[in-house]
Amino acid sequence: MKKLLVKVCGITTKETAKDLVCLEPDMIGLVFACSPRKVTLQMAGEIAEIARQKQVKVVAIFQNQSLDEILQAAASIKADYVQLHGNEPVEFCKKIPIKVIKTIKLKTSVDETRKIMESYKPFIDLFLVDRAEQGRGGLVDLKQVKKLAIQYPILLAGGLNPKNIKPILAEVGDVIRGVDVSGGVEKGAGIKDLIKVKNFITKVRN
Repeated sequence: MKKLLVKVCGITTKETAKDLVCLEPDMIGLVFACSPRKVTLQMAGEIAEIARQKQVKVVAIFQNQSLDEILQAAASIKADYVQLHGNEPVEFCKKIPIKVIKTIKLKTSVDETRKIMESYKPFIDLFLVDRAEQGRGGLVDLKQVKKLAIQYPILLAGGLNPKNIKPILAEVGDVIRGVDVSGGVEKGAGIKDLIKVKNFITKVRN
């Protein structure tokens, strides 16, 4: 199986960041949107510096926030990517000067989802496919993901954890670009369980 990107989202403290980057994820996500995992600009900058020291890419995550706020925060922490997790239109993505990850919720049919993804494709680097309601419900439709991932660069998110990641990758690991985990490796909202993180990364890479 090809090497998959691993993104660990929702890092909230420097102490967690120092331990977590030693586990060598490819990316960490810092949340600026309204969330139990939201970080201040100062904390995000300090965590981002820790990540850079280990060559871990930094993703700044926003949801329906103003362009000015996004650009200022991303520049301040020297983010490698901006992740747009809301209803941001294609025109909005065009205005982001660094790499963009756009979150997509699967529609009823592959064709409906494909139509949306096709419109964003020229202006983004990765699609993050997540559940319809963030943090709730079952896994996304893996059959649809498999069809879409042949055409589009997809990070799979939504309910992933160390217990279910192996069977999920058996189904879609050969076509997706990577995986995104947050709540599935926590012991409380925004509190990462480093043993779970290690187990998750190990299972993705072995």
